Order: sequence, then structure tokens, then C-alpha cells
Amino acid sequence: MLKLSPLLFLLVLSLASLQGCGAPGVEATSSHAGNAGKGDTPDDSERLLPVPDVQGTYHLRVDSVMTVQQEETLETHHLEIHALTRFEQTGAWVTLTLIPCDLLLPEISGQQPHLSPDTVRAMSPLSAEGSLIPETTGVRLDLEPLAMQLGVALADPFADAVPLDKTDAAVIDEDDDAHPGVSVEIAGFKVYLGLRAILDLSGVILPEGSIVGDAALVSDIEIYGDNIPFVNVAKKLERAGEVTEILDQVDTFSMIRLPGEPTSCTTMHSESRALVENIAPPSNDRSSDESAFEGEDTPDPE
Repeated sequence: MLKLSPLLFLLVLSLASLQGCGAPGVEATSSHAGNAGKGDTPDDSERLLPVPDVQGTYHLRVDSVMTVQQEETLETHHLEIHALTRFEQTGAWVTLTLIPCDLLLPEISGQQPHLSPDTVRAMSPLSAEGSLIPETTGVRLDLEPLAMQLGVALADPFADAVPLDKTDAAVIDEDDDAHPGVSVEIAGFKVYLGLRAILDLSGVILPEGSIVGDAALVSDIEIYGDNIPFVNVAKKLERAGEVTEILDQVDTFSMIRLPGEPTSCTTMHSESRALVENIAPPSNDRSSDESAFEGEDTPDPE
């Protein structure tokens, strides 16, 4: 089993040249802060802030930036996850519902990998419980981890292993292309894989209602095949760790509160662009995913 973090970075590194450039796995740890020292009653100068009302709909954006060195080459790569999220709230307790919208993979060595937005948006919604924790300097959001799956349907998405064998009953044809798992396309070729990603979020509530903080991604990936002539992608990933060093990794998230209560990814992107200009996709060429942001050619699945 390949332990990869953040999601799909190392697979993309290995496939970019189709010559075995990759990176070793780095397992992220939870960024949740402890609550030690909060049991004492504060004096007047250390009053805890009140619990805010966070119930509503948000645009969640997770940014993962990794700096890697491959022999003498230093590169920085950027991955994004976008999701439509909604909080239901009872006092300090919250329930988050997350609808995946887009997974934008990093362009590496001039190659742009592609995972269909239709496939991502057809995923089942995720849910997590959490709490709002007042502190003297702000209010902290603490959520249970979320488990995302593509190409597999694990009975326990947190504890079960991603199957090694493509004939395992837990391996599914996610995108209905007659191949096991989910297909990732790069340079005109496809790799068929199963993945499970654990997403851990911990942040603070800003005065205007947005939420920002740290994210942690831990992913398990198994390769079930490919259509690349004379190349075994699974073996390349196993050898890739010998030539690449991960120098730095920063995972963050933001949640922009949306006044219009959108129910689809297309309207989410439209409303969030109107509020914050930098919600638009990065300047690098991602034409294959552009319609996911423009809301014209990639409608949300029914």
C-alpha cells in the first residue's frame, strides 16, 4: 500500500514524464490543537468569545502546496479541492455536509492530469460532526475527519484497507468506462486506480463569517492497471521514492460563506467569485477543468 499525502501528488509526479519520476509518501498528521489549559475560569481580561452562528452554505477550498527536489531540480506543485458545504448548528455543536465539486491536479513537467468533474461531482455527500470552541482570541472550529473514496466502496472508509486486487468486491467502476477504479488521464493515457483520502480540518471563525485554517490530507492509493504501452505504473511508483525528496508541504483551507444558499457546484462557484476574486482557478492552464468554474459546459450530475 502506498501512503501518499497530499492526494495524488506522487502519482502525478510519477506519470508526468512516464519515466519513473516520483516521491516518497509523507503521512500528514492531524492539525487539531489540544484544549489543554482551557479549564480555568477566565478573569474579566480573558473572557471567552460567544459562539457565533455559522449555520449556512459555504464554498470550501483546500490548497495543498508541495515543494519537491528531483535530483538537481526543485519544483513547487499545487493541488486544489473544491466542495459545496453546509453547516447545521445547535448551540456549539455543528454538523457539516460536504458535496465534492472539483479536484484540480497539479501541472507537472508541462503535463496536465485530468480527473473528470462529472466523476467528482457524482460522489456521495460526506458528513462530519464538530464543535465551536470559544477562546480568548477567537472561536475555533474542530471537525471530525472526512473520508473520500474514488474507485472503491469500503464498508469502513476510515479503517478498511484499499484493496490490492482489482477483482475485490470493494473495487468499483467509478466512471463507468469498463475499467476498475477511477480513471486519471495524462498525456493521452489513462491510469486506473482506487483511492481513499482522509481530510482533517481545523480552523478559526473570522469576524466576517469566513472560516480559515489548517488541513491535513492522508491518502491510500492502489493502481489497478493502465493503458500506457510498455509501462507498469504500479512498479514505477514503488521505485519513484528513490529519486525524489519532499522538502516542504503546506495544506490550508478556507470556507467562504455564500448568501444565496446554492445547491449546486456551478452556482457555488458563481456566487463565491462574486464575493472573493481569488476563488477563480489558478493562472496555469487548466482548460480541461475550466467548465467546472465557468458553469457552462459541465452541468452538475442529476
